[in-house]
Amino acid sequence: MPLRRSNFRRLSVVAESRVPQVSRAIVRVLRAHVRAVADDVAAGADFQQVIDSLHTPISRQLADAKEPLALAGAVEGFALAGAAMGKSAALAAAAEKIRSKALDVDMTGADELVANYLRPHVGKWIAETSEIETRTTAARLGRIYRRAQIGYQTPDGEIRGLTPREIGTLIMHDGLAEMPVRADMLARTMTIWAYGEGAVGVYEQEGVQYGEWMATLDEVTGEWDQAMHGKIVALRENFARAGETFIESSGSIVTSKFDVTHPPLHPNCRCTILPVLEGL
Repeated sequence: MPLRRSNFRRLSVVAESRVPQVSRAIVRVLRAHVRAVADDVAAGADFQQVIDSLHTPISRQLADAKEPLALAGAVEGFALAGAAMGKSAALAAAAEKIRSKALDVDMTGADELVANYLRPHVGKWIAETSEIETRTTAARLGRIYRRAQIGYQTPDGEIRGLTPREIGTLIMHDGLAEMPVRADMLARTMTIWAYGEGAVGVYEQEGVQYGEWMATLDEVTGEWDQAMHGKIVALRENFARAGETFIESSGSIVTSKFDVTHPPLHPNCRCTILPVLEGL
């Protein structure tokens, strides 16, 4: 029976269904981060010292919250891509065992080959992205803090600075305002990456040598995604390199943050990686 591209689209569809669970885990860490900063600043602590002291533990907490969910997504992506390749009979029993454990985010006892094969890739990517995301959160909080230091103009024209407690309150309120939206973006990016990593894993296990980029083509598809659609490279080779830029028709410049060996190409990317096989 010929393989169908539509079977592989389920990777991104299922990944999207996992976003709320991942987003909740991420937003808990982000909120705790903002709360810790706000409390220390309100108590009179130096803002930069607070940020510096919290950076490493927050980055680790974010990675700890995301890693088991990312590994779960990679395992399920492995099973889904295998099934799309017609390997469902061979994978069925093991995949169901792995999937049930993965969705409980407990990989103990999962198939050794799959879990051990995927874990190193997942751990490295999660650590790197969590570090960057923590720096981004710190930068956003810094902008709020600097704005609060400027204060506001009173009716008589006097510039009044905010007290440490008022600054803490502002950080708490303004810092949290964007967290759910940002958490959804981080969650969607992570799940697409995890399912793509699992797919590439099964392609490698099956001896596939090349992967093809498949974009979700609709009215909101980005121009870079459209340009990437159909591009073929050797598995684990780069579709795009860190720092590579793409200029859109509007003049906007999009830059790749990482070497991209499979989706996502950018935050909220909805693309999928296909195995290059005869008949697909």
